[in-house]
Amino acid sequence: MTQSLKTVRSRPLESSLLVLTIGFGAALSGLVLSAAWPGLTRDLGGSGISGHELRVQINDTDIGLDQPGAPVAVRVGLPGDGAVVMDEADLAKLGVQAPDVQVAYLAESVNIGDRSRGLDVSMVTSDYFNALKVELMVGSLPGAADYKAQRPVVVLTEYAARTLFPGQSAVGQELQNFKVVGVLRVPEGDQNLFRSADQTQFGALGLVPYGSTGIQQSGMNILQPPLSTLRFLPLPGRDAQAAEQLGRAARARWSERVSVSSNLVQRAAVGRAARLSALSLALLGVGGLLIASLSILALMLGRVSSRTRQLGMAAALGASRARLRGQYLGEVVLLGGVGSALGGLAAAGLVWWMGRGVSGPYAGWLTLEPLVLGGVMLGSLLLSVLFGLVPAIQASRVRPAEALRA
Repeated sequence: MTQSLKTVRSRPLESSLLVLTIGFGAALSGLVLSAAWPGLTRDLGGSGISGHELRVQINDTDIGLDQPGAPVAVRVGLPGDGAVVMDEADLAKLGVQAPDVQVAYLAESVNIGDRSRGLDVSMVTSDYFNALKVELMVGSLPGAADYKAQRPVVVLTEYAARTLFPGQSAVGQELQNFKVVGVLRVPEGDQNLFRSADQTQFGALGLVPYGSTGIQQSGMNILQPPLSTLRFLPLPGRDAQAAEQLGRAARARWSERVSVSSNLVQRAAVGRAARLSALSLALLGVGGLLIASLSILALMLGRVSSRTRQLGMAAALGASRARLRGQYLGEVVLLGGVGSALGGLAAAGLVWWMGRGVSGPYAGWLTLEPLVLGGVMLGSLLLSVLFGLVPAIQASRVRPAEALRA
């Protein structure tokens, strides 16, 4: 190893080039594999409403205003042409005909203030709280009296309460004429529905009773919002059965004008696509290491060719083949170790720097994974040694007479 270190020091340009090649391969692979890791390891199915919600939706796209006299309803198409009408009563009707449904609810995204402030909330019926399995941190949930009177009260997420009312209690505060009555902690499986963490800048700030505010449609504020989707949460493990039951009931009620969609099916498709993309990225990362290893092979073979006379003299003076192989492998281990370490540090820095700029639904996806970075550094070193075996064997087979004549 001492002789290997001397040789490395005596050829600084070649040694630096080898270190940079190994480091570049390790850094590129570390960055790419860190980006691919979440897609390979994370479950995109969801554990709450996010992953299992069933939706009965109107297929028509021409949505008109509410039917007069129906507090929560919508006509699709023009009056008198057989337009589909949905209202809250349909939740109970379909729920009875679908025994594998445990909760039925309505949920519509609305803005309760100036859109530039991003005050988006979810307007929900009371059963939504049961479906979401809300953990109340402080205060209370909207009660039956709040729903009956359609009072402007809001339950904020922990993130929203901390952001909108820093250093003070949110309960009792006013938010665009809505009184804050409680603060909730969002279940982990449903965090994509809310702004529930510092780095998650999307989703709703909280929940308000259905009918307590209007929504914007075509530039008009509609006090009673149009309803085009009924939402259901199936019993655990009964997603397919509940979807089939809802489909039969919906077709009997509205013929083919409505359809049933499943978050579980959609998210499974998204998961397959994400895993395929992640696998492609992972193969690209491994390919980067292999290309760097081939470069190491070429550079080490060049080192052997340039030192043929020196190797011949060493062999003539009694150096054994094992010693010559060991010297070259020692150089590879030294250079590979330094290059892998530098590449791993560079990958960690790139992942940290690029991860800071990722927000929204992908926040937290590009993070430092010790297992990935450690594997990249170890793999880079092992590949360096593996591809350094051929030059080492070639160096040990140099014949002294031929080398000296050359």
